Amino acid sequence: MGEIFLAAVVLGALYLLFHYIIIPVFRDFVFPVGRIVLIVIAIGIVVYALGVAVYCFASAIRRHRNPYEDDGSPYRYRGSGAANKARRGYFFGPGLYQLRMIARDSFTGVSDCCGRVWEWRQDVTLTMAWYFNIPITVACVVLIILTYVFGGVLVLAFSAMLFSILLTGMIVFFVFFGLLWILDRLYLLAFRISTRCPICTSTKLVPKYRCSQCRTLHANLTPGTYGVFHRTCSCGKRLPTTIFNGRAKLQACCYFCERPLIASDAKQIGIQLIGTTNAGKTTFTASFLHGYVSAVKRIPNVTNVYHPESEFRKLEQAYLRGARLDTTTEKSAVMYSVLHKGKRRSQLQLSIYDVAGEAFQELEHQQQQQQFEYCEGMAFFIDLEEKQQKAIDCLFSFTSYFRSMTGLKNNQKIKKNVSVILSKADHSARLLSAIQDPPETRDRTCRDYLMRNGYAQLLKALDAEFASIAFFPVSATGGTPVSGRAYQPRGVMPPILHLLLQTNKWTRQRWHAALEEIVKNL
Repeated sequence: MGEIFLAAVVLGALYLLFHYIIIPVFRDFVFPVGRIVLIVIAIGIVVYALGVAVYCFASAIRRHRNPYEDDGSPYRYRGSGAANKARRGYFFGPGLYQLRMIARDSFTGVSDCCGRVWEWRQDVTLTMAWYFNIPITVACVVLIILTYVFGGVLVLAFSAMLFSILLTGMIVFFVFFGLLWILDRLYLLAFRISTRCPICTSTKLVPKYRCSQCRTLHANLTPGTYGVFHRTCSCGKRLPTTIFNGRAKLQACCYFCERPLIASDAKQIGIQLIGTTNAGKTTFTASFLHGYVSAVKRIPNVTNVYHPESEFRKLEQAYLRGARLDTTTEKSAVMYSVLHKGKRRSQLQLSIYDVAGEAFQELEHQQQQQQFEYCEGMAFFIDLEEKQQKAIDCLFSFTSYFRSMTGLKNNQKIKKNVSVILSKADHSARLLSAIQDPPETRDRTCRDYLMRNGYAQLLKALDAEFASIAFFPVSATGGTPVSGRAYQPRGVMPPILHLLLQTNKWTRQRWHAALEEIVKNL
């Protein structure tokens, strides 16, 4: 009975202890303190994770601050003269590579920090009892998990911020870059600027350019992956990449055969001479260029460059001495060019293409005569001392080759301005008198002469092949050349002037008005 009473007293005392002491203490002190401790621990972990993320991210940025010097960067030049090597534009790959390396090393850094926490736990628990190891292990596991989570989220957020900044820069850059590239091309197209090679006769909008310091050739020197306004040569020289900031001042070379060009910022006008052997094409060229060069020298504020100079001197000497010129034997075009360079005016290059008469009989077997396609005008020579059939064969050989080159159908006329030159017209007084006649009268006189002298079939073929033709009687020497006396040419300027005046590249140039007036009076 006494044992039961004692048990009841103990139970009552325990009830009172728990109800009035222990529970209130836990409710009013332990639990609030526990919550505070948990909150402090959580804040500590978050701060630790933030610190780890910031530290790792900053370390990664410092390590990869220059993608061009990073050891593992594919954009790092590992040869000699690395400091002077052309570098790929930041927004053309190096920027994304840098962002990828920063994000990768940041996540790796967070993982390494978590690994160091676990190593610390292993070192600490080696000398402690098991009842201390358990809470430390639990705490370390929680810390590692939360560091991975919060640190990873923060690194991802930092990477996203850096990517947004990079993306904004890329958008602005590529818009500007695209506009600049388009403006450079539009300027060339709008003003019809291109290059034409005197050797391989290829044409290209933007040729190759030679570095003024080390003479290295650069292809596609335009705003691109290795520079917007400038590209750095391997020698360290900064080269302009647009026509607006001086690219044309560099030595231009043919994009295909790499031969020097006379200019890269000039509007091109090409005239192709077509005719049989001994039709007088080269002699005509000598007389025309003499008169033309004499005319352009009178234009104020215009500098003229002649290319090739040796060929110009050869033709001029023959003109002044009254010497007979040898028949052209080159089956590839000989290109005589005059470059007009005016202050604050666009440049213009006039080129005359002379090809051996034999070449027109073997066009299918010769190298491609690309100038046939892009020339703005043509001059077809009729040798009045030759039989009609020879000229017809030359005409059909040329037109057949031209159609195969351009894809023009047989029932379509060639839409090129053509001056039909009746060479050696000094044998006919009527033709010589027609030189000064108005165009309609001159055409009618030439047509009548051809009809009466057995060239009716040739005349019909010319009308069938070409959409626009005009006839010009010409005497390139003024008769039989006399040694020691300069040529006395008649009618050599009107055929080419007619072609020039039909070309928009010529007539749209106000500064050429002076030249037109001078040439008209020759």
